[in-house]
Amino acid sequence: MSQARNVTATFNSTGGTTFPLSVTKAGTGAGTVTSSPAGINCGTTCGANYATGTSVTLTAAATTGSAFAGWSGACTGTGNCVLSMTVARNVTATFNTTGGGTTCANPVTFTNNTGNFNTNGAVCYRTNM
Repeated sequence: MSQARNVTATFNSTGGTTFPLSVTKAGTGAGTVTSSPAGINCGTTCGANYATGTSVTLTAAATTGSAFAGWSGACTGTGNCVLSMTVARNVTATFNTTGGGTTCANPVTFTNNTGNFNTNGAVCYRTNM
């Protein structure tokens, strides 16, 4: 070395920045929410961290007797929710009961009843919540 020299060292992070995605389920029905890429497979409330810029697709699937009513928060509508993870995001998936079809395994059926209890058809009683 014959004279003074300046050197600059640049260090790049290999981990990158991540942002949290939180999903909450709401409504009277039931269903699941999954993500692509993987990380979210919801019960009641769930979340995962994704690298900045990652495109995350959330898919809602209602269980029998329920219907997916839509997204709120960072997504709207009833189709798949597609998010670019550039900030922390919160999404709510709402599932409602459909009221159609058989809603219980062993309905009690009444025919031609009179007086204070006047009904025909099946009646279901919920025994637990």
